[in-house]
Amino acid sequence: MTGIDPETPWLPADADQNFNPLEHAGVDPSPDISMIVTPRGGDREVGRGCYLVDCGLNQGGGDNYPDFRGLGPGSVDAVFLTHAHIDHYGGLPVLEARGYLDDDAPIIATRPTIDLTKTLLEDSLKIHRRETNRHGDQQQFTQQDVMAVFDRFEPVNYGGGRVGAVAEKIDRDPLVYQLGNAAHLLGSAWLMLQTEGYRVVFSGNLGGRASHLPDITPPPQADILFLESTYGGTHSHTSFSDADRRAILEDADPAAGGKIPVIVAPSGMLTGGNSPRYLVELAARFHSATVMLTGYQALQTTGRTIQNQVDAEAEEIQFTTDAEPFGTDWPAADNVTWISPDGAAEPTTRVTMPSDWVSMVGGLSGHAAQPGLLDFARTVDPETIALIHGPDYAQEHLGNHLAKTSRASPTSLGVGD
Repeated sequence: MTGIDPETPWLPADADQNFNPLEHAGVDPSPDISMIVTPRGGDREVGRGCYLVDCGLNQGGGDNYPDFRGLGPGSVDAVFLTHAHIDHYGGLPVLEARGYLDDDAPIIATRPTIDLTKTLLEDSLKIHRRETNRHGDQQQFTQQDVMAVFDRFEPVNYGGGRVGAVAEKIDRDPLVYQLGNAAHLLGSAWLMLQTEGYRVVFSGNLGGRASHLPDITPPPQADILFLESTYGGTHSHTSFSDADRRAILEDADPAAGGKIPVIVAPSGMLTGGNSPRYLVELAARFHSATVMLTGYQALQTTGRTIQNQVDAEAEEIQFTTDAEPFGTDWPAADNVTWISPDGAAEPTTRVTMPSDWVSMVGGLSGHAAQPGLLDFARTVDPETIALIHGPDYAQEHLGNHLAKTSRASPTSLGVGD
């Protein structure tokens, strides 16, 4: 989530009172600068007009919701939502529940993003209810908050528009915005914001090769670019070829008899939804199975725990999960056991399974690799590039390439994994 205050350039979350955002951004400290952008993994804003870009839920450990410090009652004038993934929309009901949105604040997104987000927020509410009830915690948002978020959605097409909240509060021009196709998933968008002649582009999540989606719309030039870096250290995604498909199908060997269940549970990096429940059931019920990790696995998720052990060439994979059984208990199995760590509010489940069950499948990523990110940055041609939404090594690799191939000064904001 990113906050916009039409006053001065962007400000890192760990800045102290003596921090000079203009010097850090490499911008001439002119009194005419008209915008401040505050990345917070979540974001905050104070005074004047305040706009948020995305408001997500962390799928790993730590604080699940953005850092809302600095926001006051009704202080947010509008929210721009780039696409319908939980790490970009998941905090919207909490924003509503805590009263940070102005009464008339819209949530601006493309129509496909709104339609997908509505469906997914309903599911998020069910999971949130279940988890808070299980641990005896207080709900952070309710059905009423979700419905209020739905009422705020303002569908827009790819293209330009303006929000007048700044002009209403102070004697300034309205905030001008532009959305373009980001080719990450249906309805995904990059975002350009401009006020008083100062322009910033947020890449959102950029897509790679996708025959079912149009290509990325070329973005406009800007003063600052906030660029995602999920695969900033990857030169190209491994192609998922016909040979790969044949190998998987032949390995399954349906001629051996019986039926082969194929479970598609892509949500949550084996942390949220039903995906961890299916994984435990597979480990308990089957002597042989294939688990395919097909996308990015965020830090402190079960998917990353498994991936790290595969990378380390461990003979067995071990992980714990707080997922609940579909029935009253897991199937009886030596490799699936309940444990009660000290201080745990609820028992968790420890699972052991062979490492050769796990396959890392390339060619299915919805994120652009390094060449696509570099092309996007060259088109924007900013003075400063702030790298976000990626692990440290990816930001480092991408930053090194940007420093060599562009006029911009790349900066890692640590708003990633």
